[in-house]
Amino acid sequence: MSKAKNAGTKWDEDDDVPLAQKLKQTAKPAKPAAPPGKSSPAPPRASDSPAASAAGEKQKKDKELKQRAKTKPDPFPVSRSSGKSSAKEGDALAWAKKNWKVLAVVAAGILFFYFKVISENVRFGREHVQEDPFKVLGVASSASDADIKQVYYKLSLKLHPDKNPDQSTEDAEMFTKINLAYKTLSDPEKRAKWQSGENPEATGIPSDTQTLTDMTEGAYIGPHHAALVLAYSDYSNECWEMADEWEAIGKDLGRYVTVGRFNMEKEPGLAKKFGAVSVPMIYSVVGGKRTPFYGAPTHANVTLFLTKSLADSVAVVKDDDAGSFLEDSNMKPKVMLFAQAGMVKLRMAFRSFAFRYADSIDAAEIVITGGDKLREVYGVTREPSLVFVREPGARPLMYTNKMTHSKMQSLFNQHQHHAVPRLNIYNYKNLCGGGNQGLQPCVLYLHDSSDSAESLARAKAVLLNASTTELLEAVDDEVFRSPSAFAWVDLARQPGVKAALAGAGAHKVVAVDAAAGTFVPYDGEMDAASLVAWQHTFRSRGEGDFDPLAGSMTFSPESRYVNYRHRVREFTPQLMSLVAVIAVYLLWFAAHTIYKDHQKSKKRSKFQKQLSLSRNKVVASENKKLSKYADQEAKNSEAATRKRVEQEEQQKKREEMKAQDVILARKAREADAAAAAVAAAAPPKKAAAAAVSDAELKDAIQRIVAAGVLESLTKRSVREDLQKRYPKLDLLQRKDVVEAEIVAAVTARVEGTTPA
Repeated sequence: MSKAKNAGTKWDEDDDVPLAQKLKQTAKPAKPAAPPGKSSPAPPRASDSPAASAAGEKQKKDKELKQRAKTKPDPFPVSRSSGKSSAKEGDALAWAKKNWKVLAVVAAGILFFYFKVISENVRFGREHVQEDPFKVLGVASSASDADIKQVYYKLSLKLHPDKNPDQSTEDAEMFTKINLAYKTLSDPEKRAKWQSGENPEATGIPSDTQTLTDMTEGAYIGPHHAALVLAYSDYSNECWEMADEWEAIGKDLGRYVTVGRFNMEKEPGLAKKFGAVSVPMIYSVVGGKRTPFYGAPTHANVTLFLTKSLADSVAVVKDDDAGSFLEDSNMKPKVMLFAQAGMVKLRMAFRSFAFRYADSIDAAEIVITGGDKLREVYGVTREPSLVFVREPGARPLMYTNKMTHSKMQSLFNQHQHHAVPRLNIYNYKNLCGGGNQGLQPCVLYLHDSSDSAESLARAKAVLLNASTTELLEAVDDEVFRSPSAFAWVDLARQPGVKAALAGAGAHKVVAVDAAAGTFVPYDGEMDAASLVAWQHTFRSRGEGDFDPLAGSMTFSPESRYVNYRHRVREFTPQLMSLVAVIAVYLLWFAAHTIYKDHQKSKKRSKFQKQLSLSRNKVVASENKKLSKYADQEAKNSEAATRKRVEQEEQQKKREEMKAQDVILARKAREADAAAAAVAAAAPPKKAAAAAVSDAELKDAIQRIVAAGVLESLTKRSVREDLQKRYPKLDLLQRKDVVEAEIVAAVTARVEGTTPA
């Protein structure tokens, strides 16, 4: 009794927890939901029952076995014809990708072996027709001279025509062969040549052209040289056949460029440098640029080939771009060739001299179509013609006589400087020191700072007229002679020249022979005719007529004009080669990229195909699974409909019970009011605690629960409403009954049943 009292002296701690939520927490777990995308309840799981759980485990094991069977290699492979080659190619490609480093090393080794061993030590086969003398005589290669001589005598006695007058043609040929074989083997030098792979009868191809070696080729082949080079071999029949033609080519073209040759077997370095792999092979080397010749090696073809190789030495000028050529401020004289189509030999000579004098003269060929205005301006009526423009504004000089080698060389020598150049460190030796033009003493006007600009201009005009007159007279002579150069020097800028010509005194014009270290002053009138006449006397003067210089003529260094346009033009072949290399690389890169994209596209399409197949399999599997849920979905729908109807009926009953509760509550209030009135009128007395029975208390609790909001009903709220109905009732003493009835009423309402 004491325990019950103590237990009922305090309410539980969960009085404020909604009873509906508390009942859901203590209820069983909910059934699994339907598949994604479905609003209806999920079908019952197969694992809800023991039999279904066993079936699921078996299905899982079968699936694992199938997966292992797919990944496990087939112990009995079946050979199929289709796809066999592609499988092999795939294996080969995979092997190559895996061992690409080994393949790269092998390729590098092959290239190294070729370029370092084969290409430098290649030995040509015997191109002569002689048979093996050891086989002809039937002796070993190690046979002694006595053995060879003995065998030869036996064979010669047997096959000699005197011994066999009726011998056959085969015997006669054999007799010739044994004689040649014995001649070769009896001579130690010829025998050594044969055993070393050389022609024992060959003495080498003779030639008057320059012989190039690895040590001497730099003096003939370089950026400032033009050469025609032949790669040959003494054991090549073709080289022997073209020997006379090559000599004629060297004799003719050797006047314009260097003509040389090198033995491909004896000079492997040169052969590698030129890229020669066969003989005979002809190359042109112009400014360091090597060009191979392909075709019949005739004199005319080689001349045409050399002419084309020298094409970069001259500019091709039309009327439209003549201004840029003539007005180029590089301070160099200009020379133009007017010639009709063809004239290969003339163009080759002109281009060779243009290359030789490229540092001092700008050369151009005037086109046939598009050069009429230039022909009209310079008065060119006969072709071929050479027109020299030495200074802007000066009268051009035109030559239309026969263009011989000596005449063209003299013209370039005389016109490589301006008509009246200023003497400096760069042109001193050429003009006055025995160089290209300095074959005669040069005529110098000594300009000092005390002279006015007008006097210098007048002196330069006189020197220009004298130079032009002298050049025209020299050209008109039947035998072209070398005229003197007319120049001037600024003594203020060249104190070394002033000191060397101290003996000239007050003379303004002197003739200087720098090669001999002498000079002679001029005492005549300052006019062109007098200067030319005075210059003619140089040939008749003796050494005693010239005075020695006071010292050597030294020049102060001066800044030299750099023609960047010409420099760029010189590197045009290298730039074009670089552009070609870049273009080839870009083409390779584009092709490589296209190939890679194609490979990726194939892989992508294959992957997409496999993905599509997998997706179709998954969709089919999902459809199959969903089809299993179709019937269950209908059943769930029916069950939901039934449940909704039941819920509606229960809701209707609850509303009716609520209405009854309202009526009962109203009647209870009326009864309470009447009882209160009676109690007020009667004398007060103590009410009994057990005035309310358990059945009445249960009925009151059910009404309170039915009238309240289910989500917010708690034990406290129900007790408070019950205490309001029975204010004199001590609910704590009847705790067990009250709480049990509250839980039963709420449970019945949640489940939609009628409380017991």
